Amino acid sequence: ENFEIYISAVNANDIRRLTYSDSLEFNPVWSPHHYDIVFESNQTGNPDLFLMNVTTGISQQLTRHPSADINPSWSSINPTIITFQSNRSGKWQLYRLDLTSNVITLLSDGSANDTMPIYAHHSDQIVFLSDRDGDGSALYLLNEDGSSERISDSSGGVLNHVWAPDDSLIAYQSDLTGIPQVYVYEPSTHRTRRVTGDDETVDSVPSYAPTFRCSGSAVVVYTSNIGNQSDVFQSLTRPLESASINVVQEAINLTNDAQANDGYPQGLTNIKSNFARLINASVDWTD
Repeated sequence: ENFEIYISAVNANDIRRLTYSDSLEFNPVWSPHHYDIVFESNQTGNPDLFLMNVTTGISQQLTRHPSADINPSWSSINPTIITFQSNRSGKWQLYRLDLTSNVITLLSDGSANDTMPIYAHHSDQIVFLSDRDGDGSALYLLNEDGSSERISDSSGGVLNHVWAPDDSLIAYQSDLTGIPQVYVYEPSTHRTRRVTGDDETVDSVPSYAPTFRCSGSAVVVYTSNIGNQSDVFQSLTRPLESASINVVQEAINLTNDAQANDGYPQGLTNIKSNFARLINASVDWTD
């Protein structure tokens, strides 16, 4: 079994297949102008990055290395720049690919494993995961001047980081308390708020896979498991000084269907799917 890439119109039953191969194609990411996608494929024997124009269907191979090149993220303000992770140096590191010159530049400092880069919407800042301060993956911010800073507690493992549409907040999940809870971080003030998990539910109700509504940063949308069922909830992100909430009592349930499990909401079109990132972390490319 292999995976192919499709696109679909939002308001019409118009599904079009883009890739036709016996290989695995994963993690399609739209360009800022929405004419092209970059995606991962192992059609050369190991995962490399490919570019496809969705109008013509013409694709080209972007990276050619015997190591893995995965998790691409497209600069929102510079459509010729893609950042991705590769283990070509022996560790997972972040690299920048200039589509105009085909030059690949190392962004990481080489001290640890850096993974899952995601560009901001209105700058070239990148949020990414790294284990440089411990065994777990903490969240870091790579600034436009090349400096980096840790923005989450390294005592807890982080996943599913996402920028708000206006870049004023970054949401993520962390198991700092023992099970996943949703956090938001404000880059301008360096403040963090744990949104979910009050004293009563912090050890019993996991919340994870956050995203934002397209309208802004005021509301974070996420998955919570209450009992044996998962649903999609939303909560206010601010004030940042507010205590974390009891999801059962205070969050708004958006998918209250007792007959189904719902999760992994997605609010923005230029962000890789949380679900795709989780699959990619464990996929066997040799299968």
